[in-house]
Amino acid sequence: MIIATSCFTSANDPQRNVSVTDVANYVRKWCESVHASGFEGLLFHDCDMPDFPGVKTVRVEKSNSSPYQRRWFTYRSFLTDYANSETVFLTDVSDVIVNRFDAALVEPGILYCGDEEVNVGNPWMIKRILYYPPDVFNYFAPLFSHRLLNCGIVGGKASVVSHLVEAMCDFLEKYEVPLEATDMPAFNYVVLRNFLPDLFHGYPINSAFRAYQAGRKDVWFIHK
Repeated sequence: MIIATSCFTSANDPQRNVSVTDVANYVRKWCESVHASGFEGLLFHDCDMPDFPGVKTVRVEKSNSSPYQRRWFTYRSFLTDYANSETVFLTDVSDVIVNRFDAALVEPGILYCGDEEVNVGNPWMIKRILYYPPDVFNYFAPLFSHRLLNCGIVGGKASVVSHLVEAMCDFLEKYEVPLEATDMPAFNYVVLRNFLPDLFHGYPINSAFRAYQAGRKDVWFIHK
């Protein structure tokens, strides 16, 4: 199994309006947890990056594009090199810890992702959906009671993840919105439109979002 992530520092994080400076500490917990889990780590970056055991680093060119959008286009290039039988997860780097879990639990044809303790129709999400044209809002409106999916943890067989990444890139290229929109509306739109009912989210994939449950071993990933 491959667990991939990205750390891009050449553009500010639009949610925090800062760029990463202390790169080593920013990625350290993720790298150490991947190594401890026994999975293969893959870290895409555009800056000087120290070596970590069990993690392959791949340097890419600097770009002014949002890190949230850029990661999907980077992943698209990476996934073309992997066979359909390969299992791949794509995660955030600074706030995700990888636990050891049985890769055999990942079934063909199913997309797996994290979720949050709120629904799609929460104020934070609605504010970002409103950056898009009315057709996007109108699609989401009947789904406001659906649990909010989180793109900080997503994976499955490479064929499924490739389908997701292609759809994400198509969506991000179609709509020009402020960087503050992040990629959360795009992710929820693409997944809910393309992967139901072949979608599994929440426990045991992720811990409760923002609950800081660092000691949990009954979940695949700890997300904040």
